[in-house]
Amino acid sequence: MIENNHCISIRNIANRVDLSIGTIQSIIHDYLGLKKYKAKWIPKTLSEDQMMARLETSKSMIDLYMSDPDDFNARLITRDETWIYYHDPCTVNEVAEWRHEDSPKPKVPRLGHCPKSKSKLMLSIFWDSKGPLLLDYLPKNTTVTGTYYADLMTKVREPIKKKNRGGMLKRIPLILHDNAQSHKSHLAQEAIKDCGFKQAQHPSYSPD
Repeated sequence: MIENNHCISIRNIANRVDLSIGTIQSIIHDYLGLKKYKAKWIPKTLSEDQMMARLETSKSMIDLYMSDPDDFNARLITRDETWIYYHDPCTVNEVAEWRHEDSPKPKVPRLGHCPKSKSKLMLSIFWDSKGPLLLDYLPKNTTVTGTYYADLMTKVREPIKKKNRGGMLKRIPLILHDNAQSHKSHLAQEAIKDCGFKQAQHPSYSPD
């Protein structure tokens, strides 16, 4: 049963074979040498080319950091976004699997695996080495377009000035964000230049 369904519960097995839960636990742990491990969430399974692109980009960022760590830390601004669901019923316990201790731990892509609440809100956050710079909530029934993202560039520039980030604007802020179409749009790219920012390299499907 475990070979056919690595997520099967002890109670389910006990009910099927008409044995006690304690007996099933003893068989699984002591005789079969299995232990249930919770799956680790991963954003996406990557191809070899995508992994190599991530490696090269990581090396480039490390080189940039090593050339002047203080300057790098003072310039880098990271931007990310996430859907905030009002209700998220799925937990890692639901996808825990029986495995030997020396077996690879299970991984489950988060996207598309669990049913989500229909009510949600998108949050965009910009932060640097000293903390958050901007929290932006996308209005309902709208999407992140090139125009919207261009406006975000202008918005994030203001807290940099007000919070006195050690002359960051003079150092030329380095924006780290993903390769979404709205970020690559002509309007967004022009806004990045107009605000005096530069972009850090970011490989596809990278969570960093």
